[in-house]
Amino acid sequence: MRPPIVLAILAVQVAACSAPTTPSLAPEARTGPRALACDPCELAVEVSEQARAFEPAAAVNPADAAHWLIASKQWHPSGSAPAIMRHHVSFDRGAHWETRRFPGDIPLDHPLSLYAAFLDPNVMLFEDGSALLSAMAARGLIGPGGSPVEDVNGFPVIDGFDLIVARSEDGGLSWPDARVVSLGSAHPAAPVTVYNDQPFLARGPQGEVLLVWSYRLLQGANEPTRVAQIRGSMSRDGGLNWSEPVTISDGLGEFHRPRATIADDGEMLVSYQDLASRETNLPVFVARSRDGSQWTQTATSIQSRRGAWIGAHGDDIYLASSQSRAGVPVVAVHRLSDSAPATVTHPADRPGDVTPTLVLTPAGTIVVASQIPNARGNQYWVWTRDAAGRESRLRLDRSPLGANDPEGLLGWPIFGDYQGLAVGPGGVLVAWISGDAQDTDLRAAWLPLR
Repeated sequence: MRPPIVLAILAVQVAACSAPTTPSLAPEARTGPRALACDPCELAVEVSEQARAFEPAAAVNPADAAHWLIASKQWHPSGSAPAIMRHHVSFDRGAHWETRRFPGDIPLDHPLSLYAAFLDPNVMLFEDGSALLSAMAARGLIGPGGSPVEDVNGFPVIDGFDLIVARSEDGGLSWPDARVVSLGSAHPAAPVTVYNDQPFLARGPQGEVLLVWSYRLLQGANEPTRVAQIRGSMSRDGGLNWSEPVTISDGLGEFHRPRATIADDGEMLVSYQDLASRETNLPVFVARSRDGSQWTQTATSIQSRRGAWIGAHGDDIYLASSQSRAGVPVVAVHRLSDSAPATVTHPADRPGDVTPTLVLTPAGTIVVASQIPNARGNQYWVWTRDAAGRESRLRLDRSPLGANDPEGLLGWPIFGDYQGLAVGPGGVLVAWISGDAQDTDLRAAWLPLR
């Protein structure tokens, strides 16, 4: 048995400064002989006014470390406009960005023309520069005259929450092709609302792509009965075609927050939680499959407050979980072959949630990006541990960060359940949200790593 990973991140109080455009950033804290630094650091991908960006997703071209793609949803906190999604493309390591509203200018017969809003993006880039973007798509209700039905505020009435995958041939600039992978329903007269939530894309060693999501059913209006399955679909042609969805989770529950990885030997692994207990720390499950059609679910001994991210390297499978113990945020990095998982504790001077995201590099370096609540606002940290056991940590943000929303959007931090974290040639791209409950900026940094 290998010794457990022992991690500790020390929160460093840093004086707040004005929001920079593209400042340099030195490491705030480090341990061990290997220093962690970023280059470039804290790039201002998009600066918003009176708008709230939320939950960015990031991708790097596996053959071109300069080609980046980031997507995030955005809306006005006042409710004065419906949610939109923006995607940002750079071909020069973030020196210049092309920002567009998804899906852009599309003809009326385009598959995405039926949708009023797009949520929960996840993105992927291929070696040839093509890209995939999966999202939860809100279908507008069409009236008898063929026009969208609007509510009293002028917002479209939603008639379905579908799962779509769009494909780009120009690096993520435009999205001429799209597929509806799973249909939902939300018609006011329907007894059950069905929506497809939190899609996640994972790529395998043979180019296969696994798409997983939470298929949620809500019955009733005031205190709805909630049931959810984890479902999955496969593509073996770069996202042009997708298999019929299959159920990954087993049994009755409210399974949610799926994350997926495909190991070097082609085994597919999906982690998720059961929200049914409504406890602070929720049980984590892992499902495995060799072909994407037959899945075996295992209930782990791990509990997490906000999701569990799974990653694989060689024979080792890792999970990063989020917990709250007596109000102190805790990130635990577990190796499933170990009986004693390692724990990372982020000291905080007030209660709150930690939202970790995990990836592994081809050399076996574990990378965990975490949003840490602090009295001065949220902070973003990255921790790494390489194959030799050397650990490093770096605070990413220098611009002011707002505290958690005092009212809360469904009770979570204002910046969402996750950060963007993507492996590329020679490093990792991190994307996160800075700002407060009214104005938020989308920022990014590149971390050179093996």
